[in-house]
Amino acid sequence: MIKLNCERMASGHYARVSSQGERLLMKSKNTKRDQSFYLSSLTYKERERLLLPLGDFADKAEIFEYCKQRGYEYDMSSESRGICFVNGTYYDYIAKNTNTDLSADIYNLAGEYLCSTDNYTSYTVGQRKNIPKPYAVHSIDAERRKIIVALEENLYSREIKLRNASYYVPIDSDKVYAVKMFNWGYFLKAKVEPANSKLVFNDIVRAAAVGQQAVIYDGDYVVGCGIIDK
Repeated sequence: MIKLNCERMASGHYARVSSQGERLLMKSKNTKRDQSFYLSSLTYKERERLLLPLGDFADKAEIFEYCKQRGYEYDMSSESRGICFVNGTYYDYIAKNTNTDLSADIYNLAGEYLCSTDNYTSYTVGQRKNIPKPYAVHSIDAERRKIIVALEENLYSREIKLRNASYYVPIDSDKVYAVKMFNWGYFLKAKVEPANSKLVFNDIVRAAAVGQQAVIYDGDYVVGCGIIDK
């Protein structure tokens, strides 16, 4: 925005930015569509210039009514899904536009080869579908094109480490915060240890995926985030 000499930039994400202090990112009033998870790593300088008009509407019907009253044109027939402005799936896009080999071998924790796949991007940590029984996906090593599977009891943890962690307000290590590890998931209760870049959960959590974002909330406010490391 600064390089383009723009004072502000508007986005269609469902989220809000507070008007005071650290200009913290906030959940959308439409909680079912909230996308603050995806914007959690924005810096103060980026947040203070960002406009998120959709975040103040409780549902999409309010948006249509707002546009109707002001004579704005809008399309109710369809909605974008998946990767914006890209037709098809993520796999289709990669296969069409790159020479990336998406094949991978599947091993268990003991290093025993089980089978192979021609598309590792269709697998995610915790997945059981298309995995030899009684296993589930434990981790994915895209660089080495390996999928590691494990028994269910090996998918749980109470603590996770973060890398590239950012905290936008002072964190109280004795306070319990709400944490999301994937956008469509539920909130998990955890204490935050900034000095160790660690999250300690109240209860054990399943399938924490290395490389995925973990976002820390205090009520409606995004107060920190980081990449799950281990």
